[in-house]
Amino acid sequence: MRRSLIPVVLAFAVCQSALAGKIPTIDARKKDKLFASVGKEVVVRGNVISVGKSDADKIRFLDFTTDRERGFVAAIFPAAYKAIGDLEKYKGQRVEVRGVLEAYKAKTQIKVTRASQLTILPQK
Repeated sequence: MRRSLIPVVLAFAVCQSALAGKIPTIDARKKDKLFASVGKEVVVRGNVISVGKSDADKIRFLDFTTDRERGFVAAIFPAAYKAIGDLEKYKGQRVEVRGVLEAYKAKTQIKVTRASQLTILPQK
């Protein structure tokens, strides 16, 4: 009887460690959840409302809410410009952004330095 429990216990341990390492997915409109996850690796999912860039074009943005003061943005850095290409292809699309969530001023953001951090999802 004792030996038959070993595979069950091992399977349970493997499942627990896999669940513990899962990266949480957060809706881009859930500001409270976003701010509670600052400093953690997350996946943020939502619709890109608009695209933009800083005055000096040092950073480009995918805006996920109409709240420009407190919304979530994907901040795209120059290292990723060429690989990502034209940001207009993301406008109106459901997109996932992967990375460490940061607070910048009164909004949350993920710094995008690689194209692999962005995924266009099928529309619902």
